[in-house]
Formats: sequence, structure tokens, C-alpha cells
Amino acid sequence: MVSVSNMLPDHGNLPSAKTIVSTAASLAASAMVIRSIARDLIPYEFQQYVYLSIHSFFKSFSSEITLIIEESSGLSTNQIYKAAEIYLGTKISPNTNKFMVAMPKMESKISTSMAKNQEIIDEFKGVSFKWRQITRQVESTRSTSHSGQYVNQQEVRYFEVRFHKKHKQMVFESYFPYVLMESKTMKEEKRP
Repeated sequence: MVSVSNMLPDHGNLPSAKTIVSTAASLAASAMVIRSIARDLIPYEFQQYVYLSIHSFFKSFSSEITLIIEESSGLSTNQIYKAAEIYLGTKISPNTNKFMVAMPKMESKISTSMAKNQEIIDEFKGVSFKWRQITRQVESTRSTSHSGQYVNQQEVRYFEVRFHKKHKQMVFESYFPYVLMESKTMKEEKRP
């Protein structure tokens, strides 16, 4: 006859809570030491290479595509970036906690735009587009003066737009032209 007590694990062989906590703390401390040593000894470029390789590996399983729309394209302004900036300013919902407000001299209406590192979700023909404005500081030039060295910081801005990869063709054929057209209309409406 099979008894229920024979099927349950023997609690006498389980480690105590104190042992489990001390082992976890030990592993966490070891991981922190290894991480610190790795940051000091392994060149930054190699760290980035490993990070990007791992990131790319896991991204290959994703069904989403991310497009980067930079503020400038070479020496000129990227028209898609400017159009997205105007268009997304109208997509700010009542739930948005942080956004920018301005009223340029030559315009008659107040305009809103996305704040740094904020996300807005836009719907177009039943497809969801997740927009995020990214701003980061980059060192552009170094110059030396009598008192020391100056580092000139430059701000780089771009949008990331994420969507399901099956909609890639629709983005280029319908969505981006729609954003460009809408922003042009909005720009004309703002003029006095």
C-alpha cells in the first residue's frame, strides 16, 4: 500500500532558510566583485561588442522592428524627424505626465511636443506604433585652455519607432507619408 507520506520530500534534508540566504548573499557578492574586475580589466570596446552580440541574438527572436529616425541626416535636417516631432505633439494624451510646451514667435498657437525619453503609442489602420524620443549627450570636441581641458558636450536627438515586422511595407508606403502629410497640414494651420 502506498502512503501519502512516502510521496512527500523528506524535510530533514532541506537546507535551512539561514543557509539559503547566506548562499544567495555570497553569490551576489561574488557576482559584484567579478563585475567590478571585468569593468576594470576588459576594454570598453570589447564589453560593448559582447553586449551588442548578446542583444542582437535575443533581438533575432523578436517579432518587432525598431526604426531609428535621427534629427539630422548628414548636414541637413531630417524631414521625417521634424514631421514626426510635429505630428506626435498632437498625439499627447491626457495620461501623459510629461511633455514640452512652446509658442514660437511666428506662430499663433501653442504647440506641444514629446519630452525627452517619453513614449507615445500611435494607432494607424489598426496597427500600434510605439514612439520614443531619445536624447543623449556625446562628446564632440576637446579643447585646452590655460586652466585645463574643456569637453564640448553635444546633444543628439532621435526617435525610435517600434512595430510588428509584418507591417514594415505599410510603414514606408502609408504610415510615414501620412505622418509627413499631417505635419505639413498642422504647420500650415499654426501660421498666423
